[in-house]
Amino acid sequence: MSKRSDTYSIRQIVDLTGISEYTLRGWELRHHAFQPQRSSTGRRKYSQSDLQRAILLRELILRKCRIGTIARLAKADLQNLLQSKIIKTRPHVHLGSLIEKILTHVSLQEWDKVEKELRHTLQREKPDTILTNLIATLLTEFSGRVNSGLISISQEHIFSGIVKQTLSAIQSNAKVRKHSMRFVIAAPEGDFHELGILTAHTLITQAGFRSVFMGANTPKRDLCEAALRTRASHIVVGSTISRKEGAREDLYSYLHFLDQHLSPKMTFWLGGRNTFSSPLTSRSIKIFDSLKDLASSLRD
Repeated sequence: MSKRSDTYSIRQIVDLTGISEYTLRGWELRHHAFQPQRSSTGRRKYSQSDLQRAILLRELILRKCRIGTIARLAKADLQNLLQSKIIKTRPHVHLGSLIEKILTHVSLQEWDKVEKELRHTLQREKPDTILTNLIATLLTEFSGRVNSGLISISQEHIFSGIVKQTLSAIQSNAKVRKHSMRFVIAAPEGDFHELGILTAHTLITQAGFRSVFMGANTPKRDLCEAALRTRASHIVVGSTISRKEGAREDLYSYLHFLDQHLSPKMTFWLGGRNTFSSPLTSRSIKIFDSLKDLASSLRD
C-alpha cells in the first residue's frame, strides 16, 4: 500500500510561507498557479509540491517577477529562473555556481541540501578557500538579502547554525603551532553579529595561531581582562553597526578604552562594515576590508 502524501490546509500554507490567504486565492483563481484538491467538506488541500511552488513564486515575486508571467511555469522552470536571479557576481569562478545553489536552497528552505553542499565542499576545497571565498560571500549576500526582505530572520538563524557547524568542522582539524602571536577576538557591546568574527577566528586557528573567541556583544572591560589573562599579542574587533544602529557606544570610545588599558605593544586589528568611517586611537591600528586581507596578513 502506498503511503499517503502530506497535505496542507490554506491556513498552514499561509503560516509556512507568509503569503496571505487573499493572495493565494488570487494566484489560484486568476492565474491558475495551483489546482488544490478538495476535502469532503470542500476545503482546499494543498500538496507538498504546492507548498514548494508557493515558495518559489514568493521568492520570484520578491525579485520583481510578475505573477502573470510565472504562474503557470513548471516547477523546474521556476527553480531555474530563481537560481538565475539569486546572484549576478561571481567572486570566485569555480565557487560561483555553488553559491547560487546554496542561496537557492536557502530560499526554498531546503536545509538538508544546504548541509549536503557544505559537507561536500569541505571534502573538495581547502579551508582558506572555503572561508575567504565561499563563507565570506555567503555572509555578504545574506546581509543584503535580509535587509531587503528576500530572506527572513528565521532563515538567517537556521543558516547561521549550519555555517557554525561548518566552521566547527574546520576548527577541529586545525593544528596550533608555537608562535608568539596570540589573538583575542570579539564584537563590541550591542553588536550581535557574530558569524563574521567567528569566521575570522576560524581563519586564525586554521593558520595555526592561538585564538580566544569572545563572541558578539562583548563589554570592553571583559575584552581587556581576557587579553591580559591570555597574554594576547593581538586584539581583533569586528564592528558591523554604529551607535545609531544599536551599538552601546561608538567604536572610537570602545577602542579608546582598550587603548588606555592595554600594553602599547598589543596590536589592534579591525574589520567589519563600521570600521571604515571610525576615527582611530593614537595607537597604530590595521583595518581589514575583507577576510582575504586577514588571511594574507596571517601568512606574512
